[in-house]
Amino acid sequence: MLKHGIFAGAALLMIPAVLAIGLPTGISGAIALPNQITVELVSHSSQTSQARSACQADGATVATAMAAFEDVNHGKFPTMSDLTSSTHGGPYLQSAPSNPAYYRFTIVAGGFLKVASVKSLGPPITYNTPVRYVGPSSCANI
Repeated sequence: MLKHGIFAGAALLMIPAVLAIGLPTGISGAIALPNQITVELVSHSSQTSQARSACQADGATVATAMAAFEDVNHGKFPTMSDLTSSTHGGPYLQSAPSNPAYYRFTIVAGGFLKVASVKSLGPPITYNTPVRYVGPSSCANI
């Protein structure tokens, strides 16, 4: 009998570990063995889908904070530090979004928000060339 469950994003299979091959059946022939063996299966596609959704939400949050900053500070483009500090009418963000295992956001000269997907978890972690964040589709490669 298989039981399926989810624990911290990973699927778990619970497999009964009663081996009775070649033994007499019935109560008198039962063997006392551990009840179950737990095998953890990591669903990469599920984690990637969740990371992509998080990227889209983080991008929208930062883009909104940037617009609010620029509305208050005419002609000045924010840095990530500007958005999280109390200077210039902030903070506009409680903290900078971070998901280093999948992506990272940066604000470059000219006030452009960019997102880079992970190329290699390293160490050190390396990222692909950042692309301009223009909406949810910018996270398609996460």
